[in-house]
Amino acid sequence: MVVTTANENESKDGAASDDATAESQTPAAPPSPREDRLFLPDDRKLRPGLVFAFDRILRRAAAQVERVDTEPAVAVHEFRKSVRRARALLALLRPTLRKRHYRKLANDLRAVHRATSPLRDSDVLLSTLDRLHKAADDGGKARSAAEQWRTERAQRAPDAPPSTRAAHVLREAAARLPRISVRFERALPRKTSWKDVARGLRRTFARAQAARRSAVGAGKDDALHDWRKRTKELNYQLETLTRGSTIGPIATRKRFADLAEALGKATDQLVLREALERGETTDSARYLAELATRDVENRRARLLADSDELMANACQRFVDDLVAQARSARRALISANPG
Repeated sequence: MVVTTANENESKDGAASDDATAESQTPAAPPSPREDRLFLPDDRKLRPGLVFAFDRILRRAAAQVERVDTEPAVAVHEFRKSVRRARALLALLRPTLRKRHYRKLANDLRAVHRATSPLRDSDVLLSTLDRLHKAADDGGKARSAAEQWRTERAQRAPDAPPSTRAAHVLREAAARLPRISVRFERALPRKTSWKDVARGLRRTFARAQAARRSAVGAGKDDALHDWRKRTKELNYQLETLTRGSTIGPIATRKRFADLAEALGKATDQLVLREALERGETTDSARYLAELATRDVENRRARLLADSDELMANACQRFVDDLVAQARSARRALISANPG
């Protein structure tokens, strides 16, 4: 089941005709508890299951519009997380999609995600700043510097009410999701197989390995961002395929999730440091930026050491075993429940 559009005659490539109906499309209704499953269902064959999962992920994103007025920060966070999940599932299937179909879907999801970036950046900056000064053992110097920087930042660029900004951006972004779901279903080949899934997972894992190798060494900020991105992508793919089931070594899946979260905290410090160094810097900003740099490098060293075994080539076997188990388990369930 997918979200339908006003134009059921849209071409397979996602013709411009569906853009003309975008204004008439509304975000999907909030999902029911059963529909709110963001993973591949056990009781469906592979291709319908992938379509189901992708659609439910975007429904979850669209549902955040309902809470944005009362919980803007939570709504933005959940919206962006769901869109990242959709992007990860799309990346998993990239090898089996036609290039023009993949590019269109990837560009649309990227645009939706980027539209909400300014909203999320503000929340991340302040929460990361709080973690930074609370962890500093400097007799309160970091806390005073943080308070001063907050005041200076507010004076330079007063923020609009969070709920007002978030509601406008989220409603516009959510209105674009239904047609993306339809395009995904039409672009996914009818003969998509578990072999395609295994190929996609191995590709993602190899990219995460390469990104980790590039992140070795102080000062490689872009590489650290890329490592986080690739690890989170891999984690979302594993969750989509296995969450809610007994498939795959649970401990290994949890380690990927923990690594993705830890990398996110490290890159949050990079985002904070960039903000601290932007424009006319003050003594408080320079001091906080130095603390952020030390924090990032400490985290980088720990994460590289802790992930050495997890990201080793032996993990390729985990991917192959996981796909084999998933294929077998779902075939058995479908055979037992043919209706």
